[in-house]
Amino acid sequence: MNKPEKKTISRTSYNWSEAEKWIEHKLGRKLRDYGSKWEGENPSSENPYWDYWHYICEMEEVSNPCYIYISSEWIDEGEATEWQNEITQAFIDEFGDEEEFLVEW
Repeated sequence: MNKPEKKTISRTSYNWSEAEKWIEHKLGRKLRDYGSKWEGENPSSENPYWDYWHYICEMEEVSNPCYIYISSEWIDEGEATEWQNEITQAFIDEFGDEEEFLVEW
């Protein structure tokens, strides 16, 4: 038996930061402050703090680096709020269901 050789494995995925910026552009709101508490249209401390990244961390195991998938199952399960579903649907519409995103920070 021969010792295994190293193999090069390549993956094609979207960069999370770039995809996040694109969805923010399409929706006209920041995903890290979707309720416009600190920035955006009419920011106010009275507005809710809605952060889509926190939702992703509930749905996916996140580390640095990692790959995440945004899935229509998140909407179908019915536990997400309306604003979370709106963002999830925007990702699906733009990139496809269960598309892979590379997360690095």
